[in-house]
This record gives sequence, C-alpha cells and structure tokens, in this order.
Amino acid sequence: MIRILTALYLISISLTGHAENELAFLHGEWSGVGNQSGETSFVRHAWSPALGGRMTQLKLNNLFTGKNGEPVSFEGVGYYQSSGDQQLEGFWVDNTGAVMPLQANLDGTTLTVIWAAGNEKLGRSIYQVTPEGALLTQNSLKTADGAWREFGRAELIRTPTEGELKTMGKVTGIGGVFLKSKGDAKALSAWYRQHLGMSLEDFGGSILQWEDDHAEDKGLTVWHVAESTSEWFSPSDSTFMINYRVDDLEAMLDQFRQSGIEILQGPEYHENGVFAWIMDPDGNKVELWEPKIWDDANKK
Repeated sequence: MIRILTALYLISISLTGHAENELAFLHGEWSGVGNQSGETSFVRHAWSPALGGRMTQLKLNNLFTGKNGEPVSFEGVGYYQSSGDQQLEGFWVDNTGAVMPLQANLDGTTLTVIWAAGNEKLGRSIYQVTPEGALLTQNSLKTADGAWREFGRAELIRTPTEGELKTMGKVTGIGGVFLKSKGDAKALSAWYRQHLGMSLEDFGGSILQWEDDHAEDKGLTVWHVAESTSEWFSPSDSTFMINYRVDDLEAMLDQFRQSGIEILQGPEYHENGVFAWIMDPDGNKVELWEPKIWDDANKK
C-alpha cells in the first residue's frame, strides 16, 4: 500500500515558455487534511522551479496511520517538464525506494497524472484548483475491468508568501471577547470582577489596555457580557463572539470577496472605528474592528 502512495500529489511542471504563466498558480507551499484508504492524512507539499527553471519540483510529505497502527511519514520528490501541447513528462522518487516515470496532461486548472503502481498496474492522480483557491486531489488505481477505484483524496490550501503577508490585511490582536449569558448577565459580570479581578466600567464591561498596540486608540480590548435575549450574536448559535483588531479592514474584506466568504454586515463606520462581521466554518460569528479616531478624515 505504501508504494501506492507514490502517486499522491505528483505534479511537477516545466517553467519554460507559455507553461510558466499558465501554471504559476501552483507555486508555493500547500497543506491540508485528507483521507488515505479510510485513514485521516495530513498532507504538505511545495512547488518550486528546479534545474534552472527548466522543470518544476514537487516536495511531498504525507503523514497517516499505517496498518499496524503506527504513524507513517511518506516523503517524495517529483520533477516534470513540458513535452508540448499541454502534455508533461517526468519522474518520481520517494522514501520507499520507488522510482517511476510519470505522464501528465493539463486542462485549464486541472492536471491529470498517470503513474505506474508496479506489476503493470496503473494509477491516476487528478488535481484541480478551484475558483476559491483550494487544491483538490483525487487518487485512484485502475482495476481489472478498466474502472478507476479511488483510494485517497484531500483538500489543500496554499500558504501565503512572505510578500503577500506584508501586504494583506491581517489580525493584529484581540479587540474584544463577548460572552452571552445563559441567565443573569449582571451576576456573571460580577463573578468575573470578584474572581478574575476585571474592573467593570459604566457600560458593564471591562477595558484592558495594551500598551504595545500602535493603532490610533493606542490599543485596548473590550470585554462585555450580553443579555440572554441579545441578537448581537445572530445568526450564530454560539454563546460567544470574538472581536479581532485588524490593521486594514478594507483590504481584508477584499480578501474575503476573492475567497467567496460572505460578509454578513459592514463595513460600518462608528465613532471608535470601522466594523464588519462574517461567520467562521463552525458557525461562529466573527467581528472585525479597525480602530480609528472619530475625526473628519475617518467619518463616512
């Protein structure tokens, strides 16, 4: 079975000529969770130019549980170059000792790789980059009747580069933690004041100062307990919501739109900054806050 895993994510493409522009979306580091023969697998791979840019190198690591219950770390390296007309060829080596030739075809953002599994058996790996930016993979073996039997799949997300991290909107800290009381909100606030030493302001919550924050408000965190009847957390069923301080809310909202993430509300401009709200995959409502001083430049 381990030799079969040599197919996982075997995509390496020539970076010469027209192919370089078409396949740039594959470059970088990707990671995610998959299913390997019924077991959860944790997959990482990196794409990069190799051999002076004449080929692309794929480094793969796949961690999963073997038949004996012990963890298995499968590692391999693949190389591919264009052979013309959207066809590619290359080879693969891995830590099981396998060395094999590979043949691949490019169709838009879908790559199909055919590889040998030994004893004249054929394997197939299909890789598709979705409009949302995920890399979906499917791995199969060809059966005696000519059908393809799937044995593995995964969904991988590309890690932002250092350059992208410097220009993208990002979280800079926790802007607030909000708890929805299941009973008496005032009693719950008093418990936090008594046992955790949180000094309560007139509005019923606590303000925690952060001296190292360089925002216009000099850095602070708002803490508050909402009433059990509050709709602030809707449409989430969670009894909490985290407010994240961000440095560029407009840039972050653009990132959400490009990724297909629904913006529930916002941007909204208030006297303490700009706000927007989204939902995370678990159904928790997330509040985003870019602190601003309420002056003529920030009023909208």
